[in-house]
Amino acid sequence: MRWVGIVMTALSIGFMMFDTPGHLAAAETPSAYDLSDKNGDGRIDREEYHRRMTDVFFMTDTDKDSHLTMHELSDVSETGFKAADRNHDGKLSLSEYINARFKTFYAADHDQDGMLSREEAKNQ
Repeated sequence: MRWVGIVMTALSIGFMMFDTPGHLAAAETPSAYDLSDKNGDGRIDREEYHRRMTDVFFMTDTDKDSHLTMHELSDVSETGFKAADRNHDGKLSLSEYINARFKTFYAADHDQDGMLSREEAKNQ
């Protein structure tokens, strides 16, 4: 999968780990989008997105070495991974990962207001 166009995938990966316990009724379980919208204004701003992607980075880092490898990132193509790996060391640092994920944020932000509406995130 390309880096651009996977906003909901990135959000969902992070949110799956923050979902409420399974014994709650589906209507009571907040959506992945709602969990990212920390201030409850109905939009995901850059700060909220940055926090969520930072959480996703550390949850995805299964060997806890503060880097992500292709093995840890099953939703990213080799081409996308290489493009994000700015220093070409075969792994992504937090800053490389965040910078790559923000490309998806900006691509999804169709009205360029610096925030993702539910529709913008869903349509990616």
